[in-house]
Amino acid sequence: MSNTITSIDQLKRAIIVAEQIEKLQAELNQILGGNHSTAPAATPTAVQDPRKGKRSPAVRARMAAAQRARWAKKQAAETGPKAAATPAASAATATLVSPRTKKAAAGKSIPLSELKVLLEKAPDKTLNVRRAGLQLANLKTLANANPHLLKLGGKGAWPTITMLK
Repeated sequence: MSNTITSIDQLKRAIIVAEQIEKLQAELNQILGGNHSTAPAATPTAVQDPRKGKRSPAVRARMAAAQRARWAKKQAAETGPKAAATPAASAATATLVSPRTKKAAAGKSIPLSELKVLLEKAPDKTLNVRRAGLQLANLKTLANANPHLLKLGGKGAWPTITMLK
């Protein structure tokens, strides 16, 4: 029970100190002639990373304009008539494509009708997706949409697709 009495006494003392702070704050405001509150500001809705500085809207607009200019210059270099004519220019633009984009573009996406023709010609109506140069994401979509017709199989890096009928 002594813990409860101690904590109640501490609570009463804290209330007295808080009231004294409020009185002193009011007196300070009268002396300075304004509202100089020392209350903490409202917490921001989003936590800002302390390593990043806050940029003004003008600075952000300049940065965006500069990025748009760089993008336009890159697009002009890729689509210009001289870009396709010189091998050095095509090599320079090829390095601008991210590896992730290249990986996503690996293989070709084909419609269901073409896939049926390929599978009918294949032995056991089964194709190795990677060897056939097909896009796995496309085949997964087709197989999920047509479970009565297509089945994905294989292990690891060598997926296969089989026609069921």
